[in-house]
Amino acid sequence: VQTCALPISAARFSAGLPPLGEDTLTGYLGSLNAGRIAHRFDLQGPHFVVDAACASTHAAVHAAVQALRHGTADWALTGGVWADMQPEFFVGACRFNALSPTGSTPFDARADGFIPGEGGGVLVLRRLDDAVRDGQRVHAVIRGVGGSSDGKGRSVLAPTQEGEAEAMRRALEEAELVGADIGYVECHGTGTALGDVVEAH
Repeated sequence: VQTCALPISAARFSAGLPPLGEDTLTGYLGSLNAGRIAHRFDLQGPHFVVDAACASTHAAVHAAVQALRHGTADWALTGGVWADMQPEFFVGACRFNALSPTGSTPFDARADGFIPGEGGGVLVLRRLDDAVRDGQRVHAVIRGVGGSSDGKGRSVLAPTQEGEAEAMRRALEEAELVGADIGYVECHGTGTALGDVVEAH
């Protein structure tokens, strides 16, 4: 049984926070974060924020790869950030049994949810020929990117095996690989009873 804490009062929540101002908008408008990065580094290409829940970084990398392949960009700064520790998130996630009361144990019989944290990561992507030509260090090569949606399932939050398998098939096909070529798989691993089972299958 999960216990969901009630939201704290607005006065208590805002106590000690800096006054609202121009910088406050970056917390509400994700597009301003991308705009600030472009401004700081004098970037001239398109900048935008992708919101696809847990797949946001994947969707951002996919968009960057497409821009490079289509020649609309010569390099891309892409990545993802999660920094939402507001009470509303915890209460909402608790209400649909996504948060674990015992600890995060993905793909384990004891799995009963996840524990959120904050973090971020950014990649610099270029076409391989360009990076090699310029003598840049190449850490990895993206052979293919594939994605999918689950369509109409049990709920908007419930994954389906068909949807996840389709994303894998698309990525393999684009990379001109087969399943037997894969030696390492990184999983979503939410630690939820439904998500882990679907992903494992």
